[in-house]
Amino acid sequence: MRLYDVFRDPVLLRGGTFYSHVQVGDDYLNIFYHLDYDSFRAKVPNTIRSKKDFEMYWATHNSIEKMIVEPIRMLKNFPSLKRVKLVFGDGKNIYTIDITAQELEYYTNYSVKDLNDDLCWQKFVNTYIYSSNNPLRKKLFDRFTSIQKNNAAKSS
Repeated sequence: MRLYDVFRDPVLLRGGTFYSHVQVGDDYLNIFYHLDYDSFRAKVPNTIRSKKDFEMYWATHNSIEKMIVEPIRMLKNFPSLKRVKLVFGDGKNIYTIDITAQELEYYTNYSVKDLNDDLCWQKFVNTYIYSSNNPLRKKLFDRFTSIQKNNAAKSS
């Protein structure tokens, strides 16, 4: 699969319904989601998704923290990438996950190359991503994510 193919059908991405656009360089990838419902609605005016759908998707911190898997999956699947940045919002906050292959390897002791092995990948996601209220996912998320208030979002 080519990198651009992933973004032709963004529903394959976690939260892909709210995907906005992508910037691709020789060794980096920047993925952008809509930061709030109004920007999503402006881009997709005939959507069947409501503001409540948007808010419910991001309603738990678990769903927000699990977004850490997408940049890691991109580093795993596309070895030419050295850095992946993912920017998304829940309407109140803007989350920026910025992760390099080198930093991920250092922090987790997993080689990005080894993550292509199905057993290794399963061990990694079971350790760092899945299970409710996973403290290792929280640490991983906190390490690679910055959070700022979305001052442009309209109050409800």
